[in-house]
Amino acid sequence: MNNSPVSSISVPLVHKITDFYKNVYQLGKQINKRDRLGTNQKIESICLDILALAIEAAYSTKVEKLPLLKLIRIKIEILKQLVRLTKDIQIITESRYIVLEDRLIEISKMNNNWLNWAMGKENPKLGFSHHRKLRSEDADCHSDYRDCTC
Repeated sequence: MNNSPVSSISVPLVHKITDFYKNVYQLGKQINKRDRLGTNQKIESICLDILALAIEAAYSTKVEKLPLLKLIRIKIEILKQLVRLTKDIQIITESRYIVLEDRLIEISKMNNNWLNWAMGKENPKLGFSHHRKLRSEDADCHSDYRDCTC
């Protein structure tokens, strides 16, 4: 098994978190100062924390990944609650909320798949046999079976 560090660019979770942060950052330009310096600033801060943790996990061994991925999972759930709060107190529109929430759900699923791999659990939709078969054919896409969306 290859536990060598990978380029953060090759980790889809890092890309998704980066894209989510870009959306949150752009949203900050459209809301008033009070909201921007309150809830939105906290959301941005947590996004950056998650991004840093995901990059750290990408460069960690399988055993070292576990606590990082568990922490990412918790921070994603906090983000979901804060984004929902911004909708509830009418900082963002319902349509903007749906877009952000869908992206957070996708990020959460990717992290949970990576976490399950690190814990040695089989993904019920794919199974590890799927990855063993594809690994030799497409090693770049399925390196360490992270974030597989096949």
